[in-house]
Amino acid sequence: MLRSVEAARASISLTVRGATGGRPRRREGITHTKLRQFASEAAALEVSELLDISRPGKRHTLLLNLLRQARMRCRDELIEMLLRRIRRPARAFPPSRLRRPA
Repeated sequence: MLRSVEAARASISLTVRGATGGRPRRREGITHTKLRQFASEAAALEVSELLDISRPGKRHTLLLNLLRQARMRCRDELIEMLLRRIRRPARAFPPSRLRRPA
């Protein structure tokens, strides 16, 4: 029983870390505003336009920042949903709904 609980905890931990993208690496010398600008630029481009960018480093930078922005937005929305659920008044969950069926 103990091993299954530990395995479940490890699985949940990996899932949560994967969902949040783990700990992002620090980008030295690049301001937050510039990272957001890169994400906006990538979002505005069509796929063919992204593929036409001749410098692969720039293309990767744009795409990575677009993914970073999407991951942050998704995480913020999940947290908002969780907070709304937690803030629901207690009367929304009467004791009869909390009991498990026999």
